[in-house]
Amino acid sequence: MGPLVSYKKLLFFVYQIILLSLVTQCNSDEILGCGGFVKSHVNLDFSKIEIGLYTKEGILKEKTECAPTNGYYFLPMYEHGEYVLKVHPPAGWSFEPSQVELVVNGKTDKCSTGQDINFAFNGFGITGRVITAGQSTGPTGITVQLVDDSGLVRETVTSTSGDFHFTPVIPGKYMLKASHSKWKLEPAQAVVQVKEGNTALPVGLLAVKGYEVVGSVTSFGSPIAGIYVLLYSKVEKQKFRVEGCNTALLQGVPDSPICHSVTDSSGEFKFGLVPAGEYKILALSKPPGQAAVSYNIQPDSVPFSVKHDNIYIKNAFEVTGFTVVGSMLNAPGGEGMPGVRVLFDGTPIGTTDATGKFTLPSLKPGFYTLTFQHEQCEVEEVRVEVDARGPAGAVVAAAARWRVCGHVSPPEQRRVQFAAHHDTARLHHVTPQTDGTWCTFLAPGTYTAKVEVSEEELRDGLQWYPASRSVVVSRGGGVPDVTFSQVRARVRGRVVTHAAHGTSGLRLRLRPLALDGGYASRAPLLTAIPNDS
Repeated sequence: MGPLVSYKKLLFFVYQIILLSLVTQCNSDEILGCGGFVKSHVNLDFSKIEIGLYTKEGILKEKTECAPTNGYYFLPMYEHGEYVLKVHPPAGWSFEPSQVELVVNGKTDKCSTGQDINFAFNGFGITGRVITAGQSTGPTGITVQLVDDSGLVRETVTSTSGDFHFTPVIPGKYMLKASHSKWKLEPAQAVVQVKEGNTALPVGLLAVKGYEVVGSVTSFGSPIAGIYVLLYSKVEKQKFRVEGCNTALLQGVPDSPICHSVTDSSGEFKFGLVPAGEYKILALSKPPGQAAVSYNIQPDSVPFSVKHDNIYIKNAFEVTGFTVVGSMLNAPGGEGMPGVRVLFDGTPIGTTDATGKFTLPSLKPGFYTLTFQHEQCEVEEVRVEVDARGPAGAVVAAAARWRVCGHVSPPEQRRVQFAAHHDTARLHHVTPQTDGTWCTFLAPGTYTAKVEVSEEELRDGLQWYPASRSVVVSRGGGVPDVTFSQVRARVRGRVVTHAAHGTSGLRLRLRPLALDGGYASRAPLLTAIPNDS
């Protein structure tokens, strides 16, 4: 391979000599070009150096390698105009000048008059590469400083693949320092000893540990806070550690995530330092410790790759609905109440479980009404407000009034009155059905119940037993049997006479007394029962 390359270089040199000879023999109007030498005070392989001819706008017209032995070059030119001649050496080699501006008119300029345009080697340099940890290349935009023993600082920025160079550099001891406004580098500095010749730094001398991964979660077009986003690696054993996220263990999460982040008020989650590699993120539908609300989230997971830059995953996940668990209590602040029928905007959706819980699935932003049905109690309706962040508060219902039933005997549609002990002025009434039975619903408390009787009826002696009774309504159950009956009594007695004819045919009259001691009404006549004893 070596002899073949040398042979090609020799042919190229011969070609350049022949072309130069032709130029000197011909009129400059017929063959026009620019030539010269790349000169050096040290031995160089000039074939590694290229000379390019560019238009004023930067368009490459011609390009050639220099002759390997003496550094000669020649570039043909086919029309007059403004050009730029540039030298392209290996990275780290410095030349003076690095480019020459030309105005070719075919008469007085250097190219037209056959003058050499030379480039002088100025010195070697330091070449290196800032890589991404675990990779062979790195990012652009890393600031690299070269500090000599006197404290003089020179600075450059990495280009494509993370490459950088300093030139010219005289022999000596230097400190290299790499930095970036956002990324963490480790190692971030190194000591370099420059001797005669170009100094190529080993790969991995400077490295970026990882990159920031940021994303957003939306809910019906708005950002949503409090969503847990889990990070997983496709590699089972991650070589480099992820930093800038929460590594606390979470209960009930799938598999074993590397770490997690929680969306902030702007709906964004962040992983501060993620090494290069293949990953996926997953959003938890139910935040740890949150039993009342879960999120319907799409998609299930999002794969992504980290290479040499930060990543922003816009709208990584979207909340498409809310599943809400509500509670039905036997009183405000009381215990869960099972078996209550739940209606959602008038449509039955189920009954409460053994703990009084019920579920409202796939809620979207809006206003909803919950009503409840139970044989033993009445429940006030509950208004549920849902916005893009979820329900405005906990969905809790509580029994307000409990069933109280009874009977009026004999059957009569006469009102039964309830007066609360804590508020005797506030009365509640219920009218029995034709068979004398009645039911009503009362808030928990103690009441005095009685059958309503007018004053006239009282004067006529109408009474109910009991005249009144105390009814205690408590949470968790109704009062099944509050019975009132008209007072009825059997009056028995003996009439003793001294008459010869005895008591046969003797009539007795029973009349009720009013409260004032007078007779309240006429009473039916009673016939005495003969007494033979």
